[in-house]
Amino acid sequence: VRIQSRVRARSGGGVRGESHPDAREYDRLDAAGQSGRNCSGGEGDALFCGEKLVCGYGMRSNERGVRFTAEIIGKESILLQLVDPYFYHLDTCFCYPKKDLALCYLSAFDGASQKEIEKIGEIIPVSKQDAENFVCNAVPVGNKLITSPMTNGLREELERRGIEPIETPMFEFIKAGGAAKCLTLFI
Repeated sequence: VRIQSRVRARSGGGVRGESHPDAREYDRLDAAGQSGRNCSGGEGDALFCGEKLVCGYGMRSNERGVRFTAEIIGKESILLQLVDPYFYHLDTCFCYPKKDLALCYLSAFDGASQKEIEKIGEIIPVSKQDAENFVCNAVPVGNKLITSPMTNGLREELERRGIEPIETPMFEFIKAGGAAKCLTLFI
């Protein structure tokens, strides 16, 4: 599995980043299904949800790469296709704060993936405003959720479900395309 690590910066809602000198050729081969590359964005595109591994692909990972990753890990997997480039990794628009409950910005996914998400458990839909502040790029710790500042409505919904949001100013890091989860490494 080739782990991609490109520095990306946010600018006016778009994604701007470095590119590999052979990127056009790789893209041409990928489009033709000829590159044979397994690309996985690593931890950002593979999140444990109980005993299942939820994998995102479409921006920094390809379907082949996340399938290969799930196979190696040996867990039942759910594959979700990301379609909005602002949400380039699964962990930027999906979070699993406790068993059978997920925070999710559904518009970041294709229609088939939205239906798969509904099977994961109860979903708290996240508004575009909260999604763009990367509240899903959060770190669950017991009944607490370390995250970016959020709207009052989402905070109240989480608290109603027994989750205490710990809101941390992440504005400068958000400019680089991530928040609390991007500052961690699961071991």
